[in-house]
Amino acid sequence: GNFDAAAAHAGLAAHLAVRPHAGFYASPRLERILVDMGRRTARDTGWRRPAGPRTFSRILHVASQVSAVGGLTNMLGHWIRADSTRTHSVAFTQHRGGIPEGLRSAVVESGGDVHFINRKPGALVAWARALRELSQGFDAVVLHIFSQDPIALMAFAEPEKSPPVLFLNHGDHLMWLGVSISDVVINLRDAATDLSITRR
Repeated sequence: GNFDAAAAHAGLAAHLAVRPHAGFYASPRLERILVDMGRRTARDTGWRRPAGPRTFSRILHVASQVSAVGGLTNMLGHWIRADSTRTHSVAFTQHRGGIPEGLRSAVVESGGDVHFINRKPGALVAWARALRELSQGFDAVVLHIFSQDPIALMAFAEPEKSPPVLFLNHGDHLMWLGVSISDVVINLRDAATDLSITRR
């Protein structure tokens, strides 16, 4: 019944499976627990995923955090600048401090906004609820999250109540949370595709 504590322990369990490598790449049991908590704690806003073909003009990128120097930070900024026909916003689930100016300017120039989910009142459950409700203003969600981040799993536990979710598989050699909520997994190399198919 203590969902915030349970979500925190789930994140710790995932972290322990990441380093050192536990020998598996997904945990269906852990994902079921987080998805169940997401469903049980969600607030129904009445929003539903539209059916049929549609355009994707507003994209929400979700990242756990970014660093001043790092490949994930640069990839996110380059992606937004290269995709100039869409509006890109970024939501951070665990970020502290400011964000690199290059990334901030890319978001602003696209017409998007930066959101700090973990700076809202509450803890993991409240942040998952806030992320879900924020996402309902977008056409698609792209996850750039850390392997052990439980917030997105709870936020997107009900696919019919969220936009399509794309998971950027930047930690393809690790166990990560998000298999059960992803409509599309974006693999960046052939070996990652093989692991996603055979081990996840």
